[in-house]
Amino acid sequence: MTARLWMSKLPSSDPAFGPLQRVAEMDPEEFATLAQAHRQAMSEAAWGRPLKALDARAEELRLATIHDDEPWDARQAEVWRRDELEAIGYALGVTAVRVAIREHTELVAA
Repeated sequence: MTARLWMSKLPSSDPAFGPLQRVAEMDPEEFATLAQAHRQAMSEAAWGRPLKALDARAEELRLATIHDDEPWDARQAEVWRRDELEAIGYALGVTAVRVAIREHTELVAA
């Protein structure tokens, strides 16, 4: 379970965080949701959640953002935007996990 705790020590300058840093130009309120979801995925991985489970959660969040032909108002649009940002942030976190695992594996193998 603690085999991946090293991930929590990755510096924010690590290339895995590049996509998240690019979205920093978004509205600060939106960025907070992205960053929180990103940290959630990283934390779950660090505590041993399998990549397959992370991928399944990312897909679940993505599917929750599809609202074809559903009626909406301004308040509902805000909720959907928050859900979309959470899905994007979590997916970015899963990507960061994959990169971190790859880099760690290469370092250990060297």
